[in-house]
Amino acid sequence: MHGKYYFCPPKFLTLFVFSASFLVTSAKADFRDEIDYTKLKAEYGTSLPTGQGVKIAQIEALRDGAWATPATGELSAKTFTYFSSIGTVYSSHASDVGTYLGGSASSMTPGLDGWPCFESSYYTMRSLLSGRSADPAVATWDVENHSWGGTDAMATVTLEKMDFRIDRDADRGDPLAGRYRRPGLASGRTEARRSSA
Repeated sequence: MHGKYYFCPPKFLTLFVFSASFLVTSAKADFRDEIDYTKLKAEYGTSLPTGQGVKIAQIEALRDGAWATPATGELSAKTFTYFSSIGTVYSSHASDVGTYLGGSASSMTPGLDGWPCFESSYYTMRSLLSGRSADPAVATWDVENHSWGGTDAMATVTLEKMDFRIDRDADRGDPLAGRYRRPGLASGRTEARRSSA
């Protein structure tokens, strides 16, 4: 049915929408089904990559004094390294993000080892070195997950520093590294537009 459109009589459409509204909660598919991960897993079985060997970093905004991912539940076998100037206070949001990133049952990449967890201000100031003329610290990870954002005065500089680091550190011997990246992609954007400053 891709690319084809069918006429639906208004009476039928009304009946369909009314009937479907009762089924929405029970018919909602798991996100893995929606992106065909379940089919892929069924096809490849145990030979499907688990994320083992991929290095990630998780960056979380401070919210109500909390930001860090705890090594509990599906993440109990993971070892996290925390980077913050304000101490480590565990966050339910960070826990949920971490569970989807590398949880033993909920993640598509359960083979990820532990990873560094940055509080966003620490990441911006001490890893990207925003506000300084120095180049950002070298990334020792392959993927960054960001759960922070804002409209602060440093946003343009921060995105430029991220772009610089991606360009500099993306290729670590993998011939595909850097080809599928979106430099400067910020939350709420759907295009890979660099900041203009």
